[in-house]
Amino acid sequence: MNHGLEKKVVTGLALTILLIIMIGVYFITEPARQRFAREEFTRKASFLGAELYLVNECAVCHGEGGEGGVGPTLRDTELEE
Repeated sequence: MNHGLEKKVVTGLALTILLIIMIGVYFITEPARQRFAREEFTRKASFLGAELYLVNECAVCHGEGGEGGVGPTLRDTELEE
């Protein structure tokens, strides 16, 4: 086999093996990354929602804890999650 071609084949094989290893590592770490991203999104959304609740004076109609009053309850709804 030509030395230049042999070098290219070995390099290609090494890169293929490296790619397979990297894909394996990705699939092992991806669930934890997604879980962290979901938790971070939920934390930020809860903070922003609470801020909007105060700024827009939602408690006037929905109560301090979202229990309802003049407006409907926000408890036991998707909004509470």
